[in-house]
Amino acid sequence: MAPVAVSEFRFVIRLSGREPFDDVLEEVAANVFRHLGCASPVVTDLVAQLNAVVGPTLGGSEELDVQFHAYSGCCEVVVVVDDQEVWRMTRRLP
Repeated sequence: MAPVAVSEFRFVIRLSGREPFDDVLEEVAANVFRHLGCASPVVTDLVAQLNAVVGPTLGGSEELDVQFHAYSGCCEVVVVVDDQEVWRMTRRLP
């Protein structure tokens, strides 16, 4: 797939319950990063960072949002648990 020219992009995925969701989150995150033009090694690194935060974080929670926001040559990923931000990462886009 070819990268998409982005002026602004926002996507949120909500995960709830305690069912395994690792594969879904990895696939969604990898596709978002690829569409934003990130190379494969960068995608792998970003997904690994996200998994390192989300896995342990959801343990005692019922709802978790992962927010992707691309703007002005940057991509920001925010993890929100029970309406509280627990992690934020910003990366320059190619």
